[in-house]
Amino acid sequence: MPVLPRRCALDSFGCRRSLPGAGGFDFFSLPAFAQRYPGVARWPLTKRLFLENLLRHEDGELVDKALIERFVNAANSDDIAVPFFPARIAMQDYAGISALVDFAGLRDELVARGRSADTLMPAVPVDLVVDHSLQVVAHGTPDAAARNLALEYRSNHARYAFLRWAEQAFDGLSIVPPGRGILHQINVEALATGVRRSGNVIHFDSVVGTDSHTPMINGLGVPGWGVGGVEALAVMLGQPVWLPSPRVVGVRLIGRLRAGVHAADVALSLAHFLREAGVVGTFLEFYGSGVDALSPYDRATIANMTPEYGATMSLFPFDNASIVFVERAHPDHPDARLLREYLSAQQYDGASRPDFERELTFDLGDVRSSVAGPRRPHDLRALSHLHAAFREALPADRANGMVQAAADEAPSDGAIAIAAITSCTNTANPKSILAAALLARNAAARGLRVPDYVKRSFTPGSVAVERYLRQRDLLAPLEALGFHIAGFGCATCVGNSGELEPAMQRAIAERGIVAAAVLSGNRNFDARIHPAVRANFLMSPLLVIALAIAGRVTLAPDEDPLTHDAAGQPVWLRDLLPEDAEVEQHFAALASANALNATRAELFSPNTTWLAIEQVARPTFAWRDDDTYFQRPAFLGELMRRKAGGLAFAPMRPLVVLGDDITTDHISPVGRIAATSEAGRLLQRQGVAESNFNTYGARRGNAEVMVRGVFDNPHLDNALADGRGPHTRVAGLAEPLPVFAAAQQIRAKGHAAVVVAGRNYGSGSARDWAAKGQRLIGIDAVIAGSFERIHRTNLVMFGVAPIVMREDVLARLKATVQPDSVLTVALASGEALRPKLRISVTRAGDTQTFDAQLQVETGNERKLLEAGGLLGAVEL
Repeated sequence: MPVLPRRCALDSFGCRRSLPGAGGFDFFSLPAFAQRYPGVARWPLTKRLFLENLLRHEDGELVDKALIERFVNAANSDDIAVPFFPARIAMQDYAGISALVDFAGLRDELVARGRSADTLMPAVPVDLVVDHSLQVVAHGTPDAAARNLALEYRSNHARYAFLRWAEQAFDGLSIVPPGRGILHQINVEALATGVRRSGNVIHFDSVVGTDSHTPMINGLGVPGWGVGGVEALAVMLGQPVWLPSPRVVGVRLIGRLRAGVHAADVALSLAHFLREAGVVGTFLEFYGSGVDALSPYDRATIANMTPEYGATMSLFPFDNASIVFVERAHPDHPDARLLREYLSAQQYDGASRPDFERELTFDLGDVRSSVAGPRRPHDLRALSHLHAAFREALPADRANGMVQAAADEAPSDGAIAIAAITSCTNTANPKSILAAALLARNAAARGLRVPDYVKRSFTPGSVAVERYLRQRDLLAPLEALGFHIAGFGCATCVGNSGELEPAMQRAIAERGIVAAAVLSGNRNFDARIHPAVRANFLMSPLLVIALAIAGRVTLAPDEDPLTHDAAGQPVWLRDLLPEDAEVEQHFAALASANALNATRAELFSPNTTWLAIEQVARPTFAWRDDDTYFQRPAFLGELMRRKAGGLAFAPMRPLVVLGDDITTDHISPVGRIAATSEAGRLLQRQGVAESNFNTYGARRGNAEVMVRGVFDNPHLDNALADGRGPHTRVAGLAEPLPVFAAAQQIRAKGHAAVVVAGRNYGSGSARDWAAKGQRLIGIDAVIAGSFERIHRTNLVMFGVAPIVMREDVLARLKATVQPDSVLTVALASGEALRPKLRISVTRAGDTQTFDAQLQVETGNERKLLEAGGLLGAVEL
């Protein structure tokens, strides 16, 4: 697998044409191709995008005429794997820095081989947005955002110095500094132009992002999906993303939204509906009359939730509403000015109904105001069932009795610890934000307040949000209720919620109350929002404010009063809701002034604080032995050693045996580092004070910290250990060990390690360290009931075998495996894809066998596993 840009000059099908009205630019015409293969005209948009990508990259080697013909003629999606060459890469700083560290390490490998470091440059443009490092420390004051930004710069100086070096070292890398917004919202507002140009060829825009919520851009009609850092690294090295021919599911939207229903309600309802429908690994396309009732902002909110139901994309048509959005966002961009001509020439309007592999129907008129929780984004709840849903988070011994308040206004079970208007999912939607601000105005007019124990924050995904709220005089009502802007970044949505209010901390520590968080985010897994908060509910920004006023989730917000005003009169949710017409009035005024989006200039222009960080001009990074944030990725040498002997497995010992829905937050947390953890002990030995630990996400440039964080989640439920927590048992030792220490013990005794888990292993964020960390602590395989798409791909990319079992067989395996068991894996059939396996488990002289299957989806994945992963297959 050579690291070289590919020259693509072939046109075996005679489809290259001049683009009308484009002044000398060419394109690869799908209508011209359809003259030879008429069935293509009935294809879903997704498959046509893939076809155009193949035609444009025909080089006679990786993409040849025969491959394109097989793609067109394949009877079903499993018959062929295709390479896809994204036009660009989008990164957030946590995963992006990790990928750039590996890229810098590859430059060191080049130099060690006597070659110039400058010969290794990203093959496609890369945009990195620093959005994951904002911590909500200051809050509830007018200067909260400025104080948090100053703290962010102080806490992350080493990380940002690395990025400043990368800016000058890597051509094509553009960085949005801290304090500007969130990657996906910025992608929608300022990066996506609909089409791109390569030389004199105009083509569809497309993107892969190092974050699972990259499909938010699908709301504009732009193809894009989340990948792990290692897949992004492969694209930077000039490689394609390999996928099975896309299985496209059509989702027909009908009806219109009821009054008072917001985009978040639709997104959560669809997440539940589509998870139930079973669309993991598919490409979704929305069509039907209901699409016209949704603005591009609404569509983006819906598409943002794609990973919560396991699909790869959730593509909306590139219709007139999308075109107008892009033209208004990029009035002077030369690519955006060619968008209409290009889409017209490709006859790409989404107006006709394609031939889908499967079709679903969803009625927008059935959507009601709702929430999701307390632990999973697709656990949809009617407002009237909120209290009952909270009870699911209570310990078993409290099912019939809850801890009550010790005094007036003291928190009790169900009290809200965190109320956060956060995340690109909803802060990118102006109508949702305007509705929340108007509800705050109505609440302030009634003299309402939020209990002091509720920590409140507002962290928009774009600086445009503050600007347009000020223009409409709607920021002050939010501030009156304590929802001051605390910064522009992911913040609470990724667990950077900071400390709780003192009264809440005491109630949890001293009285053991079970507290809740309400947020307008997209994830609510165990321990993600805050380790001390056990019930987390997702909802619209408007409901976040309403429930913050109530101060608790032990109510039915649509049936019970939220609170009482100063006169003792009950205040109902319906009393505070703004009229849809008023929301529309504010939205229309802002849209006519083109004030809803940030511009590329204001996002990318560096500020004085960013420029003050020294930028060292050199082709390789200057690693320092005493740097606790960045260490030379020495593991690259190990990962680049090609495995011998093809697909073979060493004897393995079980490291952990887990249940269903294990997320990447369980496997590789990004949150705070505990002083008692293996990573915390390492940092203390290196002289780092606990107050300066920062987070796992911030220390992704230091592999020694990160490997100690694998499975360091306080809510890990491991059958090999007693109770919850990041520990396990190994053969020969009576006491449990931290998971990292146990993995070291297994490796020291000459065995590989194996993970056994249930369904949906690796759901959640596109976190490359969740796969990389497992490989680096010695895990050779994961046996599970099923895998989420991105994590399964990441495992393959790092040479870890994803193995699936039928549920009944898996249950028998879990009942059999003990710390002193030895597992061996043998091929039971010779298929290149999804070969059958026979797993033998030996313990105390007794051996049992279990049937399984290796879940590799393409021939390229099989080659990667045989090579030990992507880096084992790379030829520098």
